[in-house]
Formats: sequence, C-alpha cells, structure tokens
Amino acid sequence: MAEGVPLHSLLPDKLDTLTEAARTRLCEDEQASAMNLAWSVVGDELKQALCSVLGDDLVQLLARAWASMPQVAGLADVIRDEKGKPQVVEIGAHEFSHELHPVVAVTIGSCPCAELAFTFAVSARVSGVRLKIRAGHVIAADLGELWASARLALQDIPVDTKGETRRIALSGTIDFDAPGIPIAGLAKDSAAAG
Repeated sequence: MAEGVPLHSLLPDKLDTLTEAARTRLCEDEQASAMNLAWSVVGDELKQALCSVLGDDLVQLLARAWASMPQVAGLADVIRDEKGKPQVVEIGAHEFSHELHPVVAVTIGSCPCAELAFTFAVSARVSGVRLKIRAGHVIAADLGELWASARLALQDIPVDTKGETRRIALSGTIDFDAPGIPIAGLAKDSAAAG
C-alpha cells in the first residue's frame, strides 16, 4: 500500500487544552498537585503518546468498514465465481464514523500511575468509492473525495476548543497490501474453496 494517512494526522498542531485538561486530571492526586512541573513538557509527552497510539491508517479503517457493508458482502456468489479478474463494487456517497478509546498511563515521580482515558471520534464523508475485490478481499479503492476530521476529548472534556481537529482531504487510488482487506465472511470462504 502507498504511504497511508495515520489517524494522528487529524490531531491539531497545538493541543494547549490537552495540557490543561491533563493537569486538572493529574492534580487530583495531592502529590502531583504539590509538584512544580513543566506542564508544557507533560502536554508534549501526552501528544507523542497519543500519536503512537493513533498510528492506524485512516484508509485501512475505512476499508475494513467498506468490507463489512452488506452491498459488498452480498456479492459473495458473483465474486466466488471469478477466478483471476477483480470485481468492482461501487458505493455512492456515504458518511462514516468510528470512535477509538485510547488510554495513556502517566507516572510522575513517585505518584501513583494515573490513566487518562481519551475519546477520538473520527468522521469521514466520502463522495463515492470504487472497490476492487479479488478472492474475498478488497485489493484497491478508487476514492472520489474524502473529507475526514476527528474530535478528541479527555474524559469527556473536549481537548480542542474548536470542537474539531484538523480536517484532511484525500482522493485517488489506494492499493492495499496483499492479500487485501478481508470481506466479512467471504475471505474465509474463498480461502477454503481455493
């Protein structure tokens, strides 16, 4: 697959409210609140931790959703009959949303470890997509226009004051690494038949 779009690319460059939200949560511990900490450094470390946790590819996430859509899985009989030639499935304009719930464990000095629970809600609008399918797998996606954004919250406190993180646009053809993204219930059937 060509270079993907990691989910963390939807995060804004600056997450100033992340630092304040984390400070509020971490200072619930008396030891941490008594420390003279460089909160900007704590915020930077949190952002790095979020980036490592949110490394999954946006298009792979979408492709897994497409592979589970009834109109894709419903073509099982047609797809099984074709041996080498990929089949094309067109999906019209649609929206996609998915929530991830990363947890970052933070330890400051001798303070007990605090777990910061985040919600990262991804939203995408797709003008349309043509999926190439072979042997029960989505092997490529030809995107119309795709706009994606996300909302980040720390324990129900929005981290970005705008309410939405960075917005990105994608288009073009994306090839997935072999064998591709398995279609729900179909990839197993194809492997057993072959």
